[in-house]
This record gives sequence, C-alpha cells and structure tokens, in this order.
Amino acid sequence: MEIAVTALYGCGQTVAPPDWYTKGTPRPYRLYYVISGRAYYSVGGESTELCKDHFYLFPSSMPFNVTQDGEDRLNHLYYDFMMTPSVVTGEPLVCSLEDHPLIPPLLGLMRKSVCSYRYEGKTELRGTVISLLEAFLSLLLEIVPTNKNMDTDILAAIEYIEENYREEISVKGIAALVHLDEDYFIRKFKKYLGITPYAYIRNLRLAVARELRYSGETLKKASASVGFRYPSSYCRANAKRDDGKTKGNENLLKMEHTERTHRRTSR
Repeated sequence: MEIAVTALYGCGQTVAPPDWYTKGTPRPYRLYYVISGRAYYSVGGESTELCKDHFYLFPSSMPFNVTQDGEDRLNHLYYDFMMTPSVVTGEPLVCSLEDHPLIPPLLGLMRKSVCSYRYEGKTELRGTVISLLEAFLSLLLEIVPTNKNMDTDILAAIEYIEENYREEISVKGIAALVHLDEDYFIRKFKKYLGITPYAYIRNLRLAVARELRYSGETLKKASASVGFRYPSSYCRANAKRDDGKTKGNENLLKMEHTERTHRRTSR
C-alpha cells in the first residue's frame, strides 16, 4: 500500500518525565516504538501494557490514553503526523521487530534520522524522516490488516476526499456519491472518525498546506494548491478547532511555534 505522510507535527526519542501521560481525541496519528520502561494504553477503558520492541500506531480517529509506571519510565521513539490513505480501526495497530526482516534495519535508520533532525538541528533531514516513516507505515499495513470492518460507504467517502481534496468538493456531493442523505451521512461519518466530513476535509487540506509551507511555498501558493480559493480562507480554516469553533486570531507560524513548544515540554 502506498502511504503518504501529509504532515509531520513532531517526532523524537526520549525518556518520559516522571509525571508524563498522554490523552488525545481528536489528534494526529501517533506512532510509538517502545525501547524500554513500563507504560499502558487504554482504549474504551481497557488498559493494555505497551511491550518492549513493539510499535503502536494510534489512528487519528481513536480516543486513547497512555500512562506509565513512574518507577520504570518509558523510553520511546514517537511521531505525530497525518497520513493518507486513512486508517480507521477500533484498536491500535501493533507489530514487533520480528514481524518483518526489514523492520530492524529500518528502525535503525528511523532512530538515527529523528535524533539528527530533532536534537542536532539538521532540518534538512525532515524529508528523510518523513520518507522513512512512510516506508515503515507501508510495512505495518502489510503486516496488520485494517479497515476490514469499516463501513463501505465511509471508506468510499474517505477515498473520494483524499483523491479530490484539492478541488472544490462539498459534503452534499459526497453524500450523494455514496447514496446517503446528507444529514445521515454526516452523523455516520462522525461516528466512525470522530469528526465531521467538513472538519476532515479542512484538516487534510491544512496538513498538506503545512508541509508545503515547510518546503518554502508562499502562503498564497500553498493555499491554492490544496483547494482554498484565497489565502484568507486558509487562515480562517487554520483558526478553527476540529469541532469547528474558533481558536482565535493566531497566525500559522505562531500556532506552529506554540504546538512545537508544548510537545517539547509535555514529553
């Protein structure tokens, strides 16, 4: 399966501080690789230990919590990102180092590139970090079946959005494409992904535009290339939370700086 990481929000390799925990919904995709320590994730109230030498991918639509044993703190590699095609599942995707012969050497490259990019200031390695993450995700989705129990209407809608988000598309048109009433389609979409189709389209466009901005594109060009008619439309979309309510008047660079600072201090 061809994977595209549309936005990289953060990555690193670290020992979690004593009071560390994570709680998230909705959020970007989160990938952990457990190096050592004892921690637990919970989805729907059931707690499961994170095992050493295992990877855990938490899809963006999945509410989950992670806590650790303060006496045996979690040493881990992590990524926060957005990707296409979407993964929709009720459980994290899990694999170990032994599940594919390419995983151990790929992991070595992933750890080296993340440390050089994040802690040595080698920002030119951002593309390498993303490419290695995409290679791993492709392997993971070969190893672990996903989307098998997903509603076919929602899968078709997601596929259409991810292929056409650069164009002018409407939720009403997508609902008609899958032969559903618009209101029913919106409720059904939110049931499976945790956000409305409006928010899904907006978040995908913003994620791709963010990477274009990192690569040096102007705001005008980045906005137009992902389906925003005007840069002001992009700025308004960027100033909304996933639930559609306004965050405030922060500009893109201020928001990204705040996000990066928060992630550094919370890990």
